[in-house]
Amino acid sequence: MMLTRRRFAKLGLLASASLAIARPSQARSELGFEFLALGDWGQRSEGQRRVARAMKQIASMSPPRFVISTGDNFYPRGVADEDDSLWTELFEKVYDSDELKCPWYSVLGNHDYKGNEDAQITYAQRNPRWVMPSRYYQHVEPMAGPLQAEFFFIDTTPIVSDYPKLWTKWMDRADPDLQLDWLEKSLRNSSANVKIVIGHHPIFSSGPHGASPELVKRVKPLLEKYGVRAYFNGHDHNLQHHVNSGIHYFVCGSAAQVKAPNPSTSTHFWAAKLGFIRAHVSPSELKVEFIDEGAQVIHATRISIT
Repeated sequence: MMLTRRRFAKLGLLASASLAIARPSQARSELGFEFLALGDWGQRSEGQRRVARAMKQIASMSPPRFVISTGDNFYPRGVADEDDSLWTELFEKVYDSDELKCPWYSVLGNHDYKGNEDAQITYAQRNPRWVMPSRYYQHVEPMAGPLQAEFFFIDTTPIVSDYPKLWTKWMDRADPDLQLDWLEKSLRNSSANVKIVIGHHPIFSSGPHGASPELVKRVKPLLEKYGVRAYFNGHDHNLQHHVNSGIHYFVCGSAAQVKAPNPSTSTHFWAAKLGFIRAHVSPSELKVEFIDEGAQVIHATRISIT
């Protein structure tokens, strides 16, 4: 079979994704762990600073093992390279408390693609706090004994049809079919007690951007088939909680800016507020709390994972 440029790119990306599986953190003795999640934060705004202060306050009381960034990490056009001053200005100097100097597992958003998205991957080699080994990857987090939680980080921009028309020069390296094949195989092979998927675009949303039909068609069935308990995303600049077919969908894209949603029948909670998510994973449940800029819990839910 002829090894075309496209075939070569696919093989290279598959190898990259396979090698990019993050190693489990050092084993801990406690039964569970906490993480924070936020999205759409790098906006050089007072809103970003207020949310960061609330995160510091919450983290000082209960330090997270890690933070999840759901994309659109730098506005309006991503970063230029690994030396871009935005790394210092909008990341290092804003989220600067000791408790937030933990690993940040991150995905790319559509605004990140407007800059040098490769720089967000290579920056991770320079700063171990920033974790993005590839455009999509997985991470296993241990709990007590043999119990594990597994996180699957996906790159939704190439999957959503509006974007391939704009980003055609990247498509050989971000082939959506190849990525979805990887996701299905990874979910199928996972033996984790709880599976969580993270992307930038929403599967369900009552915000201005709304649901993503391509993700509903191609990602949602995989979540249902392989027992995923939750999907976290950004993109819409508000806070939302949806439930569909037993899966919980959490929108947390208001870490710097707010746009009001229009609640739908699947919306269990919504807020046009700045904020982020705190989650606790234990062997029996996933507890998710939405926290506003004043460090107040404004919504909480418990999801059984037994």
